[in-house]
Amino acid sequence: PAALGPGLAEIAADTSHDKWGMDRRTIVELVPRALGSPWLHLRGLHLHVSRLRPTPEAFELAAELIATCIAELDDLHGWQPEVLDFGGGYPHERDPESGTPSGSHAVGTPGEYAEAVTSTLRAALASRGLREPHLVLEPGRRLVSNATVLLTRVGVVKRLPTGSTTWANVDASTNHCPR
Repeated sequence: PAALGPGLAEIAADTSHDKWGMDRRTIVELVPRALGSPWLHLRGLHLHVSRLRPTPEAFELAAELIATCIAELDDLHGWQPEVLDFGGGYPHERDPESGTPSGSHAVGTPGEYAEAVTSTLRAALASRGLREPHLVLEPGRRLVSNATVLLTRVGVVKRLPTGSTTWANVDASTNHCPR
């Protein structure tokens, strides 16, 4: 992580968001168990890149890091994935999580994300003498972001005395609205 720019170094070093998966150390520990199990056929790896990044740099970093992990798995256990699934979804121009209006910030296109992942991954795997797995890219919310509307009722409205903020209590939440 030290050789990375400040924003990417933070991502590479941060494990606080690993709630849905496993860190590299756990993967290295579990792969031999899966390979030795008569009930499992380990075919691949899945990773989920932060969806709150509007441009593909974090996906490039993920490609480098997963290639390093695959090299370690190959060295230790003689195993490489047949399938590699890059999840996380690509942002959309009208992305409420960004906190900025549509058109006011750079947002990578699906082609830019695909190029970032494929070119970085290919180079990283080739430099380590590894095979290219079947690659799955998940564009996620980029496909459905503008296809959803949440209709709700406003209940209580609270205005701060400073006039800087107004809160509206509604009878719904974004978790009712699949993206």
